[in-house]
Amino acid sequence: MSFYKENYPDIVDTNSALITQAITGLQKEYKKNLFPEMAVRWDAYPNNIGHLEFKGCFRCHSDTHESNEGKIISKDCNLCHTISAQGPINNLEIASYNESLEFKHPEDIDEEWKEGFCIDCHTGLNP
Repeated sequence: MSFYKENYPDIVDTNSALITQAITGLQKEYKKNLFPEMAVRWDAYPNNIGHLEFKGCFRCHSDTHESNEGKIISKDCNLCHTISAQGPINNLEIASYNESLEFKHPEDIDEEWKEGFCIDCHTGLNP
């Protein structure tokens, strides 16, 4: 509140209740995501849904897990995704009826995307 009192006194005069409500809301959300007493932050335990920001699906779908019978859990995109269209709107590639396209990375990185994992480059949320 002191920040608003110092920098925006006119807003404090007219919207004090809203500022108090916002402060309370931010404090409440902070307490759900940061636990300094336990040295834990929101990013300490990654969200393993998906595969862009954290390893997620690739924890198992990595071409490295093999059963006793020699079956490998593939990281082939088409195991989980049916890519019916992809590409820029002015050059959209569309799959035939009841078929799926092979994934093409939107940036030209040749076949590198097949070798690594999405998180090797997409690190925005992965500290």
